[in-house]
Amino acid sequence: MATLELLSKKIETLKDSLERLNEANLDEKSKLQTQLSLIEECERVIGNEELLLSYDFSNAVQLIENYNFSISNLVQIISDIQSALLVRQQLNLTKEDMPLDETQISTLKTFLERLKKVKSDLSEKMKSLTEAVEVKKKIGNLENLKSILEGTGRRKYVTTDMFEDFYDEFDILSLPPEDAQELLEKFYQTRNLSVRQEKEKVDLNKVIELYSEYLSPNSMRFFMGLLNDHKNEITTSIDLDNTREILEFLKDTDLIDKFRRTALLKVSLYGKADYIRDVVYPKIKSDHPDEMDTYFEDELATVWIKEKGTGTYRTRPFRVSRGRGENKDTESLYATCHSVDYDEFGENIKILKANHDLFDENALLDDDGANLKLKTLPVWALKKNIELCRLFGMGIITSVPISCIERGDIEDKIHLAIELGLLNPPMSQKFLDIDKQIVRNDEFQSNVKKKKIYNQSIRNYFQRYLSMLSNKSINEYAYLTYKLQVEGYEQFYNDFFSDAHAGKGNPSLITEQEKSLIIDKPQMDDFITNNFMIEWYSDFINDYDEYDSIISEYTDSGKKEGFSESYFNPTILDDDLIKELEENNTVNDTITQNEEVVERKNEFVYLFGNRIISRYKVLHNASILKGLYGTLNREMLMTSIVRNSFLDTDSFQLIQNQVMKRGNTL
Repeated sequence: MATLELLSKKIETLKDSLERLNEANLDEKSKLQTQLSLIEECERVIGNEELLLSYDFSNAVQLIENYNFSISNLVQIISDIQSALLVRQQLNLTKEDMPLDETQISTLKTFLERLKKVKSDLSEKMKSLTEAVEVKKKIGNLENLKSILEGTGRRKYVTTDMFEDFYDEFDILSLPPEDAQELLEKFYQTRNLSVRQEKEKVDLNKVIELYSEYLSPNSMRFFMGLLNDHKNEITTSIDLDNTREILEFLKDTDLIDKFRRTALLKVSLYGKADYIRDVVYPKIKSDHPDEMDTYFEDELATVWIKEKGTGTYRTRPFRVSRGRGENKDTESLYATCHSVDYDEFGENIKILKANHDLFDENALLDDDGANLKLKTLPVWALKKNIELCRLFGMGIITSVPISCIERGDIEDKIHLAIELGLLNPPMSQKFLDIDKQIVRNDEFQSNVKKKKIYNQSIRNYFQRYLSMLSNKSINEYAYLTYKLQVEGYEQFYNDFFSDAHAGKGNPSLITEQEKSLIIDKPQMDDFITNNFMIEWYSDFINDYDEYDSIISEYTDSGKKEGFSESYFNPTILDDDLIKELEENNTVNDTITQNEEVVERKNEFVYLFGNRIISRYKVLHNASILKGLYGTLNREMLMTSIVRNSFLDTDSFQLIQNQVMKRGNTL
């Protein structure tokens, strides 16, 4: 097929182009991002007198001066402000007792305005450096299209993006007729695209006029910001007649002013008037007449919109057919308002009440954003997260923080936490010594109390970090590893109870006051390169990609089923290869019971040298592969061990040498 040859050549050309773009843009983008982060940090600090008290503004002052913005006596006035705030703090006075003078307030206001102008200029410059991102997307689309035409990939459908990128690069009419015909047939096999019609956009002014009829001038002034921020999505998706009917109903029932602004926009944009009027509102009014206010929060827009049996948890960002030079919305309204329907929301509340012992009672009672996110998880995800919490001993000594499980499935995150040594580590004498060395001074104890953590055992310290670990995210994993290796356990665990940005994968988020936590991007990139094998496993394990794909497919299809009986098939423990692991790589915890030191098997870890591997992950993966193939060979076991683990070369080789029964191979 001649088209395949054309695609191959074009992909190589684009990759060369991408490499050049990346080299040219990398330093400039890094510089701009650092400057933008500095400005955003200053904006936060200026609005918080406690932070303003000791913040070093010298870099920000230099930045605006580089743009020829001169503010008379700026450095001295900031110094005077900080001195005044210090005196106020020492005398325990309020803002009213000792206010800043007009010159100081005016200077801060002018300084902030100058920073915002610089921020606007930097943002425009950053947009001009996104060409490499577009080229990368195009390469991905063309590679996917090539694999579809070859029949070598798992994809079966040609998407609009693939077809448009192909159309950009090639004249389809110049292709051999049989190639053009096959390409078009593949395209029209795509789900729904053969009958899809491009919807004409609604004029934004008509949208504004519609909402202006139902909102007060004061409310409309604030609402305009939302309409402008999401104008692309709104003008493409809105049905003016349906939206008018919804707004009319909400106005007649005196509900319209009770909704949070973003919730009102979502409900009126994606809700159906008859469903809201005839189903949801009567149910809420009947079942929860005294709790109506809860249902006007942004997180609960989904309850008004999603009809029973419709929608999906894997919501996607809103997308329109890509126009040249057209800006896309940065955040989709659609993606966050189709998670649970009214009945599912009620079921989640029942589940949480039945498992209240896992969580802090006050946290469950508070209807704040985190709590509502938890209640709007898909029912299967909430059930599975609770099963995982109980399986891995979370909540036994310490209440489970809501933030740990509010973002969907936490299964992979738990395995990463175990392999970092943050959850159920081997409690050998080494770990007991570490625990004893942690300095429990007054500040430490105060932070422990503030975070509502009642036990300082390192078994429970992971819980703050669990919400920060992205599934398969090397950045967060590497950051935590760096902290452990470079700063040591005592500083690492003390950071746990600080208000610093500990655990964040993006070093640019770290403030000037947190210098002990600063890791610049080149330093982190070098650390990742020098310490982790990222995508090499398939080079050393036969059929790794096949086994990895099977585990992934099984996991995805089985997510909603949970594991009411067992996380892995218990018969896997009878397999000879697993028996080897159990004999050579399990470890006993040294614990104290009734003042007597005893040893007990740690059921959560395998140890290869000093490298921790999640035992349940291995047994789960091995159960899947043996169940499908009827046997478990060494390549399958090796895949089960290293899959989704971030390993350095030495650790990989140590595991490989033991499991594969071979000498050095790397």
